[in-house]
Amino acid sequence: MTLAFGAEIIAELQDAKKFGNARVYDTMLRSIRNFVKGKDFPLKQLTYAWLKKYEAFYGIILDPADPYLERNLARLEIRFAERYKCSLKKEIERRELGKPAHKTVLRSQEDNKERLEVVRQLRNLLAQSPKGVYA
Repeated sequence: MTLAFGAEIIAELQDAKKFGNARVYDTMLRSIRNFVKGKDFPLKQLTYAWLKKYEAFYGIILDPADPYLERNLARLEIRFAERYKCSLKKEIERRELGKPAHKTVLRSQEDNKERLEVVRQLRNLLAQSPKGVYA
């Protein structure tokens, strides 16, 4: 099953002390788990139609023929990185004032970090895939 297989990969990466890779895989797995509402499914179910539904669920259209796709993903990556850094800065400022981190700041931090990782994964996927896989 796909979610179980993903969890095994993450565990293997953690055992190999590849924590950064494990975190990226975990983010992607959580995204997929959210999409399928926690129900595991066979790997053979990962089809073109499934990917299109996943894209629509997250409001992302991956069309390699789109001349602006890479530029738009790069802009999203920059935007989410800036937002993530800003929320980190706010947390540090509150800590320096002796105040606890605000729930909104922490949530923003978590959301933007996850969005940043998803955009990076999409860019990576597009860079590694042969032309026409998603078209």
